[in-house]
Amino acid sequence: MHTESHPGPGLTNPPLFARNDLKLGRRPARSQPSQRLRARRAVRGSYTDHSERPRTKRSGIFAGMPADWIDRMRTAPVLSIAQALGIEVQPPRGSSGGAFACPACNALKRHTKSRDKRAAAGVRNDGQGWRCFQCDASGDGIDLVAMHLRGKRLPELGDTGKAEVRDWCVNWLGIAHTAYVAVQRPQPQTKHVIPPSPTVPVARRYPPTDELNALWASARPVVEEHAVSTWLTAARGLDSHAIADLDLARVVPDDRSVTLPRWAGFGGSDDKPWRSWPSAGLRLLVPLFDGQGIMRSVLFRRAFETSKDWPPKSIGTNGFERAGLVMANAVALHLLTHSPSMGEPVPVVIEEGETDWLTACVAWARGNERAIFGVTSGSWTEEIAKCVPSGARVTIRTDNDEPGDLLAVKIAATFAGRCTVLRGGRKAKGSDGEGRQ
Repeated sequence: MHTESHPGPGLTNPPLFARNDLKLGRRPARSQPSQRLRARRAVRGSYTDHSERPRTKRSGIFAGMPADWIDRMRTAPVLSIAQALGIEVQPPRGSSGGAFACPACNALKRHTKSRDKRAAAGVRNDGQGWRCFQCDASGDGIDLVAMHLRGKRLPELGDTGKAEVRDWCVNWLGIAHTAYVAVQRPQPQTKHVIPPSPTVPVARRYPPTDELNALWASARPVVEEHAVSTWLTAARGLDSHAIADLDLARVVPDDRSVTLPRWAGFGGSDDKPWRSWPSAGLRLLVPLFDGQGIMRSVLFRRAFETSKDWPPKSIGTNGFERAGLVMANAVALHLLTHSPSMGEPVPVVIEEGETDWLTACVAWARGNERAIFGVTSGSWTEEIAKCVPSGARVTIRTDNDEPGDLLAVKIAATFAGRCTVLRGGRKAKGSDGEGRQ
């Protein structure tokens, strides 16, 4: 259809203007979607659940395999995964979802100084997560596989480690996939090659510093709490005044005048309200230090005697790790915060458990100067061992049971060839130093 207009100046005939979009250089509006768009919508609409849609365009170590293997592993039964890995498991019983040895710290028992025969790592009631009661490591099925095969979590592994974990998971799930082959890419031809930046170590998950310092500042000396001071003297034979003078431990008040952080308790669900550890009787607060002598966490110790399994003797912060953290007296803190001296090294004593550590600190508080460290299962690291000067005499005093022997061997291996290592008066296994009684 055409319309006419009045002639303009200099024009003898009126111009004709077409209302056709093609003649004006514009694409016509589509009243119907294209064939490609209709096909894409048809494929998208055939899946009722978004997670069912196939995802095949994946790169790196996950190329050529479905993307839902991670979701399936995170919701898979942890006990079944542990059994497939060859880990001895304890079946679910009562409110417990089962248990097995911790893949992070290799602890066998949940409480080394009690008659509790449960394994160190407990499984959640839904069976989809686990947590170690010794080192506070936790995770799901993927974390269990990664720690068992490689000793680290999946994000902390390199391509080869991730590929190994992936292959094990997809084989266990029965998913067909393409094996990962690392591609050797040619190096750019440049005159000046910038060296790669050093790998930054993965930061450990410790409680927030401000909350931790506020909790320690609000705690009171042990001599100001009569019940705790009496328990230390009567049940443990410890001098509470010496503990207070050396500031080895403090007591959390029980008058609810202090607002405790969420990691200082347990519970918090609809059927189980949150409750703090001090309200359950774990009021004795013992600080934990890293390899640089900085307080990073605390231990909550029960301040009364009981024959029941609950509450436990000691517990760490809820949801955070304590691996790489130790108890230390003033001399041990000096080793952590200063470079090894060139003089005669001081003797070093490593005690297992907070009460044995307190006993050793009080016994050697005056006279014989010793660096006394306190450890739990999985807390000692090579980083801390490097702070001990070469040639020092190291005495490892762990429990006289199978977990204690295993812990002593691991600690002694960090001093091999540098120090004289004894195990409670005898030479410790795993050390090649020449020890004397």
